[in-house]
Amino acid sequence: FPCSPSSGTTVVSVSNMEVDAIVAQGIPSSLSVKLHPLVIINVSEHFIRMKAQGGGQPQQVIGALLGKQDGREIEVSNSFELLFAMQDQQPVIDPAYLTEKSEQFKQVFPKLDLMGWYCTGSAVTLQHLHVHRQIAQHNETPLLMLLNPAPAAASTELPISIFESYNEIVNDEQKLLLISTGYSIATEEAERVGINHIANISAGAATGSSEVSAHLRGQYNAIAMLQSRIKILVRYVEQVKAGNITANRQILRAISTLCSRLPAVHHGEFDLGLAKDANDVLLVSCLAAATKGCGAIAELTEKFALVHDQPRTSRRGRF
Repeated sequence: FPCSPSSGTTVVSVSNMEVDAIVAQGIPSSLSVKLHPLVIINVSEHFIRMKAQGGGQPQQVIGALLGKQDGREIEVSNSFELLFAMQDQQPVIDPAYLTEKSEQFKQVFPKLDLMGWYCTGSAVTLQHLHVHRQIAQHNETPLLMLLNPAPAAASTELPISIFESYNEIVNDEQKLLLISTGYSIATEEAERVGINHIANISAGAATGSSEVSAHLRGQYNAIAMLQSRIKILVRYVEQVKAGNITANRQILRAISTLCSRLPAVHHGEFDLGLAKDANDVLLVSCLAAATKGCGAIAELTEKFALVHDQPRTSRRGRF
């Protein structure tokens, strides 16, 4: 089953007694998918790490895709790994782990929802469709991102295929279609800096480095030089205090002036101000937690009233 990431009209699916799917051709996809480089890096790192832990043998990897959807436009911006076990030669994901991780990501990234899942392989197989149906329990129309870990040497395109879910009723039976859809790469400033850093480092550490590593190296050298100069001043003051060398009043005045410019971090007013700021932050956090709790109680009260009002309404209707 060939997968072409640039094609927008090829339908890839499998027909089998166990997996209710249809092989179809010529159905176009109207879905617009934007893929962030962070997702590609996460999936590649996941596969390489599992391969290294498996003694160099390729391992199947499965993960979830996070993003946001606006109509027929989907933007996939993050991902995380999924736990799964093989049962009857079919991968079965851990639904509790998927729910827990989704809720954790939702707390940090409230705008991101579960958009689908990713795996590795050169073509869609029955195992992929088996997992796809499990993900569909959390998202009715999930995306499938397929990363080919062994692309052709002459290929100039990313070895990535994205498939859209499509359910169709045929002969009073529901059939599953996986429609290959095109995608575009969407990047942000932070991602571009990170990719530039990875690209330069992976290209050859001996020939060059990225802007990030050069900036960090400059800061490290400046801090190391400052530390060495401070040690020299400390040793000079210690030797003068011990009487081993003659005191130079001009140097001591310069050191005193330098020390007076430093903030008085142990001053009483500083400690009092710091405590007030910390209390303000804690108070805001407490108010936010209380507001969230009041909202949850109000929602629970509305649901409770709705459930307990329904029998009363039905009894009044009878009379």
